Amino acid sequence: MGLENKTILVAIICIFCFGYINGKIEFDDKRVKNLTPEELDVLEDAVQRQGKKFLSEFKGTVDCSLEDLSCTMCLGFSLAKKPHQICLIAGVLIEKLGAFITLTYDYEEIWNQEILFNAICGGLPKPLNNVSICLEAYYLSLLDLPEEATLCLRTELTLIFPLLSIDFNCVKYEKGKGLFFDWTRESESKALIDININGGDPIVSFNSPIPWELIEPILAAIQKERLRLQFELTQKIKEDLNKGSWWSAIISSIGAGATMGMGIR
Repeated sequence: MGLENKTILVAIICIFCFGYINGKIEFDDKRVKNLTPEELDVLEDAVQRQGKKFLSEFKGTVDCSLEDLSCTMCLGFSLAKKPHQICLIAGVLIEKLGAFITLTYDYEEIWNQEILFNAICGGLPKPLNNVSICLEAYYLSLLDLPEEATLCLRTELTLIFPLLSIDFNCVKYEKGKGLFFDWTRESESKALIDININGGDPIVSFNSPIPWELIEPILAAIQKERLRLQFELTQKIKEDLNKGSWWSAIISSIGAGATMGMGIR
């Protein structure tokens, strides 16, 4: 194994917070505790498929409005077999000598604010609210306004480890020319899947696959958490029946059935 591959392996081990016990790699089960069933599905799919089929059906769109001095960039994709879309609207505020962004996930607004940051982070809407989403302005040049400005943005989704990075590249403004895209500058990312939106023709790259000895403990932890969720739902059904709450018991049993079905491919 070369030095570069060893470095990657060590980095992956650090990311997943593994420990060696009796010569065996152990995964801290607490890392998946309290994840929703949907999040467990996403994590399992990402780890099992090593990224190559975890995301699919990529479709990018870009559009600029000279009137509003804003550009809209969207990336559609299939995540764990379900369609999703992330859109970024970015523009310049000539009078304020600044810029603004609006980020949406499945048409639900995540952020809408003027640019006063290097990076901001939050969570996706439920049921994926444990998935962290960060927006980074990896290059920002506003000092030459109102003559010109450049805004380069990247977003990253993380669940235990970085799953997906989307590079929206840059929006540029030049007096007399207006607002336009610049695809010549790129961010540096090491997520499982890196996507460069590339003017609506996405470029997708997959980083080094995770060795099986690191995957097995994660999958075991996911199954353990599913069993815990199933047990809790079963106990709730029993409690509802004892209280005579038949309707609540029916709802809980539907949830239990969904939990028992998780992981079946």
